[in-house]
Parts: sequence; structure tokens; C-alpha cells
Amino acid sequence: MPGFNYVYMDKNGRQKKGQMDASDEGEVLQVIRSEGNIPVSVEKQNVFNKPASGISLGKKVTLRDISVFCRQIVSIVSSGVPIVDALFMLSEQTENPKLQEAIRETQTMVEKGETLAGAMAQFPKIFPSILVNLVEAGEATGSLENSFSRMAVHFEKTAKTRALVRKALIYPIMICVVAIAVIVIMMIFVIPNFIKMFEEMDSEI
Repeated sequence: MPGFNYVYMDKNGRQKKGQMDASDEGEVLQVIRSEGNIPVSVEKQNVFNKPASGISLGKKVTLRDISVFCRQIVSIVSSGVPIVDALFMLSEQTENPKLQEAIRETQTMVEKGETLAGAMAQFPKIFPSILVNLVEAGEATGSLENSFSRMAVHFEKTAKTRALVRKALIYPIMICVVAIAVIVIMMIFVIPNFIKMFEEMDSEI
């Protein structure tokens, strides 16, 4: 199925861009209009305008990014917003380019009938497997909000623990660096001077 790049005006009059796999241009226009948006242009993807799928741009997605994502999902969905619309809103608000693209692609797959967990599973480097598994359980039991809430707490605690561990390791690492530097200085400057001094005194070391 070919891919299309499109530009549209949303309900607030803001111009936005997106990508979609569709059978033809008419299907893309239909999807845009069905969401209450106004299509501006639709262009079939080719070698020159197709987004690079194998190139990673932007900073790494951290546990804090995922935690914030989970918190936002809970906040939006608990207000009665459908999950597809919630994903769209988050794709516009997320600052991390990698996470933003993953959310956007997840939204597209969910619109086509894929489960949320199934769509998220397509991005194992973005969404941890534990999150995907709990989302799948939440979809099966109808407790999706609870799943995201639990995951938000989990990732917040994990991120905090890692930060504390890194902080605790800074002092020992600095001590090791200083010790290595002292040894290097001794070997290069101090010991050769002692050797030379003993040689001048005709003494053995």
C-alpha cells in the first residue's frame, strides 16, 4: 500500500502535516475530512519525500519521557477523549522527535483497527515491553487508564533510582580518575627523575 504525505488545517485553523498509508489519494482525503479537518494538499511518497525509517533523529527517549506520556494518556482519556484523539493530541504536544513519531505512527495503526498494545509493540525501542504487556492486559479488562497509571509510577520510580545510582557512582569514579592520573604522573615525571638521581650518585635503586 503506497504512502502519502499530507497537509491539513485543524479545527483551530492551524496547519499541520502527517503521513498515511492508503490505497489512493481519495482515501487520505476522506480520513482527513472525517476527523473534522480541512485538507490542504496530498502527495504520494517517493524516494525524495518519503520519511527515512531507518534513521534515528533527535535525543533518546528516556524513562521520564515515557512516564510523562503515560501520565498524559491517563489525564486525557479520563476526560472522556477517545484513545485515537488522545494519541493525536500527544503527538502534537510531545517535544522528543522519536517519541512524537512513534505516537503518530501508533495513532495511524489504531485508526486502521490495530489494538493499542499491538501498535505500540511495533516500536520496541520506544515503548518498553512491560508497558506494552500491561496495556494489552488493560485493553482486555477495560482498565486501560489503570494500566497507564501504574506504568507511570513504575517508570518514575525506576528513573529516580537510576538517577540516584548514577549520583552515587560519581564520587568513586572521580577517585579512580584522580588515582590513575597520579600514577601516570608518577611514572612519567617523578620516577624517571629518581632513576636519574640514583644513576648520578652511582647507586642502585
